[in-house]
Amino acid sequence: MKNIFLLILFVCALFYARASNSLQTHDSTGKGVQFDNSRWQQVLKKAKKANKYIFIDCYTTWCGPCKQMEKEVYVKPEVGDYVNRHFISVKIQIDKTPNDDEQTRAKRSDADLIRKEYGIPAYPTYFIFSPDSKLISRASGFKPADDFLGFVSGAIDPGAFHPYAKYYALLNDFKNGKRDYTVINLLLDTAKLLGQVEISDSLTKDYTAYLSTINDDALYTKESVDFLSTHIEGSKSKFFHLFHPNEERINTLMGKRGYAQLVVGRIIAKEDIDPVVQLAMGGHNADSSLSDENGPDWKQLTKSISARYSAAYAEENILKAKAKWFNEHHDQANQAKYFTLLIQKYGENMDANKGSECANFMDCDLNTWCWGIFKYSVDKEQINVSIDCMKGVIERYMMRGWVPVEFMDTYANLLYKAGRLKEAVEIEEEGISNLVKSKTPESDIRRFREALEKMKKGLPTWPHYIDKNDFFGMGLN
Repeated sequence: MKNIFLLILFVCALFYARASNSLQTHDSTGKGVQFDNSRWQQVLKKAKKANKYIFIDCYTTWCGPCKQMEKEVYVKPEVGDYVNRHFISVKIQIDKTPNDDEQTRAKRSDADLIRKEYGIPAYPTYFIFSPDSKLISRASGFKPADDFLGFVSGAIDPGAFHPYAKYYALLNDFKNGKRDYTVINLLLDTAKLLGQVEISDSLTKDYTAYLSTINDDALYTKESVDFLSTHIEGSKSKFFHLFHPNEERINTLMGKRGYAQLVVGRIIAKEDIDPVVQLAMGGHNADSSLSDENGPDWKQLTKSISARYSAAYAEENILKAKAKWFNEHHDQANQAKYFTLLIQKYGENMDANKGSECANFMDCDLNTWCWGIFKYSVDKEQINVSIDCMKGVIERYMMRGWVPVEFMDTYANLLYKAGRLKEAVEIEEEGISNLVKSKTPESDIRRFREALEKMKKGLPTWPHYIDKNDFFGMGLN
């Protein structure tokens, strides 16, 4: 069952343009894709009568770069020939503007229905329905003609596997009272991915209510713990005691060292650390004895967390907080110091939680901190620790099917600063290749190309800073 939903998780986002009027073609010879401007219910009836599939392109007026679909794909005769033969095609504008014509305004209820029922995480988003009105496939983003034809033809292939049909079948079961909670997390992940906020909220509320009715022993399942790990709001939650002081039971159940500690750490940050940090930055609603004009009183904060939890919890989460605090205050020396200590002592906990939502939140901070060390540090140990850290970040994102190019760039630059030129060039080139394939504007790729050229020429890709403590410099000796 899980594989069904893993297939769904490869969705990326980019482009599209607006629709014109009525039944239309996209080139002067009439050989492009024809789009029907009928209302949704009329389209469903036409498809059933003609025994044709339905292709929907959902777009917004502000998505300028996606005009590539109209200029480069829909106008092609081979695309129009195939799509017009097998589909009734429809464009639906999702956003609303004062300049919308009468036909667009008339279809606003259709747009709202499709957005609410099926979710639109990015633009354009394409839907393919069977002649009997069942959703069988979907995708997002700009697609070159060959890829687009592969997508639409693959969806209607007699032997095609339709993961979305399975998802909506399970979702329909839930709505009708037939609840299989062993797939709840997969349904939630898919609903979130598809931008189905109302469905996600409804599933969350339903499952939380269900978990409230069963005893503690029955709560110790992978499905319920996976769900609760990201939905516990605070230490006063009726489910918090499952994670603390019962960490080892959770870790054993999930097969991941430090799984429970990461969840508890999120609550510690939310309840104990963040309010104090905000107070030090001029906020309110925190214990003023734990902060002054010089910043958080780290010793007192450590003592407070140790009393509530343990010395280990205090140390790990204070190290995270210090690294973040000094990074935000441009004190790169201390940021690097505490970040290095954090990874050396507790990095295995984060690595053991590959793919978890808590770890993914942390990865964004890790990338920021590693980038700071790349830019400013000449300490070999700090740079090597950062290289290992970014390797783990990238491995975690690869489990999700994609890696942000910014993360690859951080990793490549660290490798280069450490003298590992071949690896650095390979990673940077892979990142640039991914940007080119996704039709990223050249203006957004330029800085990565410039970094790559500096690497190949042996020039520093980091800035030159001079510090009285000789912490900054031109690189490693």
